[in-house]
Amino acid sequence: MQDSPAPLVFFALGNPGARYARTRHNFGWMALEALASRWRLRLARSAGAWDEARGEIAGAEVTLVQPLTYMNRCGQAAAALLAQRGLTPEHLVALYDDLDIPFGSLRLRKQGGAAGHRGMESLIEALQTEKFPRLRLGLGGIEHGGETADFVLEEFSASEWPVARRMIERAADAMEGIAAGGFEAAMNQFNVPAAPEGGPGEHP
Repeated sequence: MQDSPAPLVFFALGNPGARYARTRHNFGWMALEALASRWRLRLARSAGAWDEARGEIAGAEVTLVQPLTYMNRCGQAAAALLAQRGLTPEHLVALYDDLDIPFGSLRLRKQGGAAGHRGMESLIEALQTEKFPRLRLGLGGIEHGGETADFVLEEFSASEWPVARRMIERAADAMEGIAAGGFEAAMNQFNVPAAPEGGPGEHP
């Protein structure tokens, strides 16, 4: 993909409704909402099966998207939106929770498989490619044991929320970095562990 594609679509995977709003599976939605709040953009119902906000972030034309099709059908919304706007999958950055990444860490990646994530499976199937960038928010679920489906559909515990909030803000920082300098530069900046709270790397 080219750096600083214009326009950018930040597409957050999650489930609509109050029941799911603060669950681990909606981590991407939380990050998108944090970015929208920073830039005073209001997510609202579109003509399609998604909520969206459009505006300029760090000099780039950006659309923020929350699909309303539920996680395992989110690809339908992504394909419809890209077709509607005349965009390609390279313009889309998928935001989602990832069980394979330690809790507290983020990873930016230019392409790749679904690794068992139902939302990513839907995206890849609908877009007919794995070649689109993504921002993954670590859940560290490999360590939790038990049923994965139950784990991701639970809310963060009280002890987890401080780390989750820092990750949400760091993900918003990363999206700003993508908008400002392109995906490659953002990868170099954010694919490193954050420093402990208050440390020099907490808000790069």
